[in-house]
Amino acid sequence: MLKTIRVIVFTLSMYIVTHLFVFVTLPFAILISYMDKEKVPTIKQWFVKSLFAIVGKEMKVTGYENINPDHAYVIVSNYPSFYAGFALIAAFPRASVVAHAFVKRVPLLGQILSRMGTIFVQPGKSGHGIKAIDLHLSKSDTAHSVIILPEGARTPDGRIHQFRRGFVHILRQTSLDLLPVTLNGFYRLKPMRRFYIDPDAEPELVIHTPVSNSIVCQMHDEELLTMAQSIIGAVYQP
Repeated sequence: MLKTIRVIVFTLSMYIVTHLFVFVTLPFAILISYMDKEKVPTIKQWFVKSLFAIVGKEMKVTGYENINPDHAYVIVSNYPSFYAGFALIAAFPRASVVAHAFVKRVPLLGQILSRMGTIFVQPGKSGHGIKAIDLHLSKSDTAHSVIILPEGARTPDGRIHQFRRGFVHILRQTSLDLLPVTLNGFYRLKPMRRFYIDPDAEPELVIHTPVSNSIVCQMHDEELLTMAQSIIGAVYQP
C-alpha cells in the first residue's frame, strides 16, 4: 500500500511538477545563457538535479577518477530512459549533446539546447546526421566533449540494442578519446512504455576507463562498435 502511494505521488510529480518547473525555469536559463555563458554548466547541473529531486531520486556517479576533467571525450552511453540524456548532461555539463531534431522544435527547450551547442540530427534521412555532426565539428575547436547515445532511441525492452556509427565518425574526424558510460537503474525508473515512476529504482552513472584515440585509429568500425557496446553492457543493470 505504501509503495502504491509513493508511485502515485512521484508519478504525478513527474507529469505535473516537472512540466511546471521546466517552463518556469527555462526562460531564466535562456536569459542567463545570453548574459553569462560561463554559468551555463552550473545551470545544467542545477536543472538536472532538480528534475531528479522532483521524482525523489538522486543520481549516483562512479568512475570520475577515470577521467581528466580538463580533457575532452566522445562520451558514449546506452539509452534506457527519458532521463538518460539529462543524467549525462549533469555529469558532463560542458559537453555538447547529439539529440533528435524534433527536440529543436519544442518551445523554450529547443532554444536553450541550441544555445548550449546541441547537435540536432534527423535519424532515417540519409547522410543528414553526419552532415549535422560535420557542421558542428567545423565550427568547434573540439575543446569540449560530445555526448552521443548510439542506440538512437530509448530501449523498448531494457536490453542494449545495436549501436549506430555516429560516434565512430566523430572519433575519426577528431583527436578525442572514447569514453564509455553505463546508465544503470534508469530503465526501471521510467521505461519508454510505462507511464509511472518506480520509486525504488536507483539510477547510477558508471564512467569507464577512456580508450585513447591512438588505439581507436587502429581499429575497424565494427571492432569499435562491438568494443564500446561490450564495455557498456558488461556492468549494465536495467
